[in-house]
Amino acid sequence: MLTGFLCTLSLYGISEAAGAQATASTAGGHVWWFWPLVLLIVTFVMGVFAVLGGVGGGVLFVPIISGFFPFHLDFVRGCGLLVALSGALAAGPGLLKMNLASLRLAICAIIGAMIGLALPTNVIQVALGATIIGICILMLTAKKSELPDVPKADRLSSILRIYGVYQEGSTGQIIDWKIHRTPLGLCLFVIIGIMAGMFGLGAGWANVPVLNLVMGAPLKISVATSKFLLSITDTSAAWIYLNKGCVIPMMVVPSLVGIMLGSFVGVRMRCSKGLESRTMEEKMSEKTSANLKAGPEQLIYASILEKGMLVGLLILLITFVIYALGIMKPYIPLDQISHYWSMNVHDYLHHAKIKGGWSWVGMLGYGDFLNFIGIAILAGVTIVCYAAIVPILCKTKDWLYALFAVLEILILGLAASGLLAVGH
Repeated sequence: MLTGFLCTLSLYGISEAAGAQATASTAGGHVWWFWPLVLLIVTFVMGVFAVLGGVGGGVLFVPIISGFFPFHLDFVRGCGLLVALSGALAAGPGLLKMNLASLRLAICAIIGAMIGLALPTNVIQVALGATIIGICILMLTAKKSELPDVPKADRLSSILRIYGVYQEGSTGQIIDWKIHRTPLGLCLFVIIGIMAGMFGLGAGWANVPVLNLVMGAPLKISVATSKFLLSITDTSAAWIYLNKGCVIPMMVVPSLVGIMLGSFVGVRMRCSKGLESRTMEEKMSEKTSANLKAGPEQLIYASILEKGMLVGLLILLITFVIYALGIMKPYIPLDQISHYWSMNVHDYLHHAKIKGGWSWVGMLGYGDFLNFIGIAILAGVTIVCYAAIVPILCKTKDWLYALFAVLEILILGLAASGLLAVGH
């Protein structure tokens, strides 16, 4: 119901604006709203496949949009990160509540990824190529990826309590999973983490093989955790691109709306495949049923993530309709926007006389910059989620994960402030 309403609202905004300014055409022979409308449709399809494959929409978005759309790569990369982030935000709550995504596994993977974000480019580039080749070899030679054979959890994963239980929807089988090779996996996440910042890809395509083939997590857990993982890794990188001015609302908003609506559909499709039959549920013991439920910190995280994501999306849609219909005067006229999105970010900021960082706050009186409110909410909700679970982790004396959560808040806060940068 909500998905249908949001989709109708977004299409209404573009179509109404199209009717009002149908005579305005771009240098490429299309009216200004043509490419944003195509973006909405294309990213919707990407959102569906991204959830089912456990990858970020960015890994699909960047090559397709940069190859077939008239946008400069600077803006495609910035938009690609926001696309991957938004798709993960839309899918994350459902995957966490179903206990298919593991918050603990994701937090440990994030520690490695954040180290990668902080490393200089020249250190990571050689290792990047070797990692990609290694992952390809693993994918080609892997024999049992659905349920990898993990005879015994390694010491580090046992200390970190990275394990879980889920029910296989197709057979009703209760799967007790654990992981191994945790140190190697964390080292690989160091390299994978830099991909989000350097290339705007989201790196979901690399997360799944590492979680599944290297660390031994079941494929379903790997796919779901990878998708949720992107909501954290891409948050820091998205803030960095936002602060550098690589965001044009007429590109970003249709892309975000499309990917999030597509992700909603993808999660529903994945949920329908994982639904338990009533017969199987009745046969399960109370103890087993309790083990299948997500932990309290994971449920709290999922609940706040869902609410923040919906608020951000709703505000984004409302401000975009205001912008597209000309209710508020835009800083850059709609019929001139196509001249700017083909420039590199330096030329764009220079010609449009726009400053980077948080200067957009002082320009909220313009229709196009009003959209940054929703974008900022989507980029900031993960910080709120971490802050909410710290007291729960402390109450249960889970000091290590409480420390990890505090570190995440600090790192994401630095990225939002503009003090943390990624080499590219």
